[in-house]
Parts: sequence; structure tokens; C-alpha cells
Amino acid sequence: MDTPADLENLLNWLGPDTATGAQRYVEVRQRLIGLFEYRGCEDADELADETLDRTARAILKQGFTFEGNPIAYMRGVARNIYLESRRKNRAVSQELLPELGDIVAQAPSEAANTEPLFACLEDCLARLPDERRSLLLRYYQGQKSAKVDGRQQLAQEKGIELNALRIQVFRLRNVVRQCVNRCAKSREMKRGFEHSI
Repeated sequence: MDTPADLENLLNWLGPDTATGAQRYVEVRQRLIGLFEYRGCEDADELADETLDRTARAILKQGFTFEGNPIAYMRGVARNIYLESRRKNRAVSQELLPELGDIVAQAPSEAANTEPLFACLEDCLARLPDERRSLLLRYYQGQKSAKVDGRQQLAQEKGIELNALRIQVFRLRNVVRQCVNRCAKSREMKRGFEHSI
């Protein structure tokens, strides 16, 4: 929230008084975190806070009306935030496609349509431990100078040199590349089997 007044407005919206609203705020935040975790979001805390922040801004807008349980409204906001985070992660994952695209050069039907390749990439990324997947996706986030800055910050957070980070990512990328290669071949074989029946 931008100001203490924003928080107070939200608390008053959640309950008949600030104390009750504060208690409901804690409960709602925990439920939101649980909802995002259930959907597999690594940054559930941040997404829950973003849901609460957006709700606080929305209720301040002139003409805002909502009748019913505030949790129902927040559930809708949380759904939108979840979908936005999925699109963002998908965009980051798609940045990996050119890096991994050479692995299906032998399979023209796969190369012509990146959707099966993308599905394989998503499956292979999902198989990585959370920490490794997060490292790989964060490494490719951003564009131009933002990407460079992000990589330097990531190396600092890990307490390693940038070159060591590059080596880790190179190894991870090879693991994912091999996994995507197996997946693409498996899909190609399955498609060939289905066509032969």
C-alpha cells in the first residue's frame, strides 16, 4: 500500500472497525498465500501482497461499489494476478526457446510448430527443483541492460561470481535441452505411431 491511509481504508472495508479489519486482513492474506501456493506459485507471498495492494487501490477509486463478501472480490483480483504471473513466466520460458530450438533441428514438423516444443519445455522446467527452475528463469528475465543487471544481482544473491553463475546456467540449460530433446522425440514417435494406425 502506498500510504497508511490506504491500509486503514482497506481495514475498514474488511471489517466494521480497524481492529476487526486487521484480524481479517491477516486471515485473508494467509488464505491468499495458500491459494497461490496451491496453484504452484513460488512467490505466493508477493502475489498475495499484490492482491491486497490492488484491492486497496481499487476501493479508493471514485465510484467503486461492491456488495457482498470482500473475500469474493479479492478472489477475483487474485485470479487476475495469477493469470498475469503465468503470462509473465510463459514469456520468460519462451525466451529459452531460441536457446533450445537447435535440439529439434532434425525434426522438421516440430521446428515448424513451436507449440509442442514449448509444451516440452514447460514440462521439463516443471521437473527441475524449484530453486534450479527459479535460477534458470531469472537468468533469462529482462531485456538488454535490465537482463545484464538482473544477472549481476542474481550472482550477488547467490554469493558467486558472474562467470560461476554462467557455468551453472549452462549446465542447467544442457539438462533442460536433453529433457526437451527426449520429449520432442517421444512426441514425434507417438505422432508417427498414431498416423500408422
